[in-house]
Amino acid sequence: ESLLNLLGGNGHSYCARRQRLGLPPEKQPPRIRGAFRTAGEKFKALDELANTAVIVPYGDGRDIIAAMCALPPPEEANALLRRAQRYTVNITESTARKLFEAGAIRELRISGDVGVWIAEESGYDPADLGLGADAGHLETSIF
Repeated sequence: ESLLNLLGGNGHSYCARRQRLGLPPEKQPPRIRGAFRTAGEKFKALDELANTAVIVPYGDGRDIIAAMCALPPPEEANALLRRAQRYTVNITESTARKLFEAGAIRELRISGDVGVWIAEESGYDPADLGLGADAGHLETSIF
C-alpha cells in the first residue's frame, strides 16, 4: 500500500472493512477515513532530521574557524559560537558520517566535552556554496 492511499482515500481498506463487518456500502462515505495508525507504523516521513551543525569557511566563517582552532578561552569561544551561527549549515547524521569519512569535515574539541564540526577547505565549494567532498569521495554536494 502507498502512503497516499493510506492517508488519502484509503478506499480499498475502507470497503474491505465494511464488507468484513457485514455492513452495506455507503452512498456517502465519511470525509476522513485515512488509516493514520497503519501509515505511522509502516512509514517514517521524517526518518532522519538535520541534526549536525557544521561551520563552513564562507566569509567570516573562515576567520571564526581559524580562531576556534587556536582553542580560545571559554568566554571567547562562546562569542565565536554565536558569530558562527550565520556560517553554519545543518546536515543529517548519515551525511555527516559520509563527509567525515571523506575528510570533508572534522570535529574540533574546543574544551573538555564541547566540540564543533567544521568543514575543511577541501570540503567546501565557495563557487556553488556547497558542502561536500572532492568528486572522488562523494558523488553529490550537500547545500
